[in-house]
Parts: sequence; C-alpha cells; structure tokens
Amino acid sequence: MRIPAGPLYPDGLESTIFCCLHDEAAMFADFTQMSVRERELYEMLESEYPIYSFSFLVASNAGDTVLLYKTLAEESVLFAWHLKLFDLLGLHISRDIRFCATADLYMTAIKLQAASHRRIITACFSPLLSDYTSGADVEAASRMANSKIDLARSAASFGISLPRTFLFVAGDPSMVVANYAHQWNYGEPCVMKADGLGGGCNVAFVKNEEQLWDFCSRYPEDTSLLAQDYLSPDIYREYVIEGVVYESHSQIHNIREKIIIEGQWRGTIHRPAVCLSNSMSRTAYSCFERSRALGYCVPGAGLNCSIDCAVTGDKTFVFEVNARLTSGLPVALLIKKLGLEGCLVVSILDAVGVDNLSAYCQFVERNLYTARPDQAFGLIPIAMGVRSEGRIPVWLAVIGSIAAFSAGAVGLPPACLATGQKLATILAYRGLK
Repeated sequence: MRIPAGPLYPDGLESTIFCCLHDEAAMFADFTQMSVRERELYEMLESEYPIYSFSFLVASNAGDTVLLYKTLAEESVLFAWHLKLFDLLGLHISRDIRFCATADLYMTAIKLQAASHRRIITACFSPLLSDYTSGADVEAASRMANSKIDLARSAASFGISLPRTFLFVAGDPSMVVANYAHQWNYGEPCVMKADGLGGGCNVAFVKNEEQLWDFCSRYPEDTSLLAQDYLSPDIYREYVIEGVVYESHSQIHNIREKIIIEGQWRGTIHRPAVCLSNSMSRTAYSCFERSRALGYCVPGAGLNCSIDCAVTGDKTFVFEVNARLTSGLPVALLIKKLGLEGCLVVSILDAVGVDNLSAYCQFVERNLYTARPDQAFGLIPIAMGVRSEGRIPVWLAVIGSIAAFSAGAVGLPPACLATGQKLATILAYRGLK
C-alpha cells in the first residue's frame, strides 16, 4: 500500500493528517548504530520536538487531524489556554487533536488515512515510514537533497555559492590544518560539518587542532566531513528562504531572518521587514532545482524545501538545504491566515518558569493581538513544549513595535520571557523598533 505522505506543503485545499514526528536523523544514521555522543544529542533534540509538533496546530484547518506527542497532554491547563486564545484570534484550527506515544504516531496516522483516504503531512521522508509511503526512490532523493556533503560536491554545477569549503575524511584532517592553522592563531574559527542529526548537532566551531581531532573522532575514519569558512554575523545576516518544489517548477513562499543568541536560534524576523534580493531569489531557485533534479518531487503535490544562507550586499552563500518541513512554515501560514503580510512579525522561542506561568498568561492575554490600529504591539501564542528543569518552552509571535513589547515586558519576573528581552535589545541595536 502506498499513501500520499511526506513533507507536503499544506495548501489548505485537502483535508490533512498532521503527523510531524521529527526523525530526520534517521535519514543518515540507524538509531541503533549511533555513537554515545550522537545518542545524547538526539535525546536532547527529542525533548525539543513537542513544541514544533504543537506549532502545526496553527497551520491546521477545521477538517484536519493533528497528532501530537503524548507528553504535551501533561500540560493540560496550558494546552487548553492555547486553544482558547486560538479561538479568540479566529484561527479555526482542527479540533480533532490526538495524543500519541512517539512510537505510535506513524501507525495512528496510517490507520486514520486508511479510513479516510486523506494525505499525511510529516516532517520528512522517513525510513521509518517508507514501507507505507512514496517509496525508496523519493526517500533516497530526500537524503541526497538534505546532505551537506552532496551539496558541497554538486553546488558548482547548479551555480550555488558556498562559503569556502574543503571536503575530507575523518581519519585524515590534514587539509583542514593546512588551510586554517594560520587563522586559528588569531582566534578565528572554521566550521566543521557532517551529515546526520539536525539542530546543529553535527556542526561545530573549531579554533585549534585539538578541537578538530575531537570533532573527527566522533565518526568512523572513512566518514566524509567538510570544513567551511566562518561567516561572521558582524558582516553577514543569516536568512531562511522556504519554498515548495513541484514536478515542473518551484515557488518561494516565505523568507525570514534568523536571530542567534549565544550560539542558538532563538528568534525570527518575518516579512515585510525582511526583503528578498535578486541574489537571494536566484540562489533559492537554484537550490530548489537541485532538489528536483535529485528526484525530490512527487506527482500532484508540492514538497517543502528551504535553504539557510548568509547574505552581505549582493552576495548570497548557502549553508545548507533542508528538503523537509522547517520551523518557519507554521508561522508563515499563521501570518497568511490572519492577513499579517504587511505587519512586522517577530517570533520568539523562549521559556517560562513554571512558577511564572500565571504572569506569562496574563501578559499575553492583556496584549493579545487585535486588528486595532492603535495597538502598539500584539502577541500571538504559537506553541508550547514540555516542562524540563522547572521551565516550559513557549513560542510567541510579536506583531508591531518591538520597543513597545520590551517596555511592556519590563515588569515580568526574571524567569519569564528572558530571551524575548534579549532579542528586543538586539533588534533595537539594529534599528528595528
């Protein structure tokens, strides 16, 4: 049995089962064969997945079904609070929400599909689902399209510019030492990359030969790795350009600027504050064309694809291609649903101490987004995660003035939206108010 399932673009035209189990690591590594470090990193990432799964609620429509991680049901009060606010915002999300153990998510989706003949939207073409979905060909194409190593090998033939890049094997990093030892003396890093786990886990900043060998020692000696020039955020801005790849063409649907705080992605600036230059557009379409040429397309539907890139002036350099769902998609669909394309939208990935949940909820309710022109800023809760070490991850969109948001949040406890305050300071420094 083959069913329409994968990282399909949710165009809202068909009833859909959302089953966003983030298992893209399985594209490159058998879970049972991961190293101890990779297993630790995967488990760390796994704790973050529920919030991304939750975010697809805002992308859903009334006739859809959304399958969520069972752990989210443990936060029943906060979960119900989000649903109440989604109603107040007029989002008309799915009310068919089902909580499943991680191991049961895919099989639950398959059983629902068999009964209703609906498509299933997943985070990626997973080997765990390949027996039921489009098959090995598109799964292999997805793996190649996502591969950092294959991108380095094929970029030039598609006219894609990368930072200066060196390919080597883990057992012999002498090429890296020869090309970067001089700049290491001045404290300037290079960037090491390997295929595999997402979330930056197979990426490292290396400043000396000891750190280089430490990175290489994580992999078998014949593993292909790459080293790239570090592009400083003082010179380059980092963007994500998201699109849809069809059998005959591709289309850009979203652009956002990533805000990095202490080495981690913590916020995003969405259009219209972010503009798509000709260089960025050409680069994105070249990357989408590469994905399609590798076979990353299916009949009668569009597949999500995005690029991470660094931009300065008219130069665009690609860090990676993600032929899968990415975190910007739910926010882009939320913006479209509420007609916010002409507004400044900044989304923030933050955390709230469990003792401060009441203060957080009251702050959001007082400042819930409305379409009133006199509202200096408005808030939209996007998603919540699972509590850990006394904190609950939250994802929030700020509509309008960042300075007004920052001023309004001054009275909040220190363990409540601390990242949002830092982000507001960064954006104010950039002149975005």
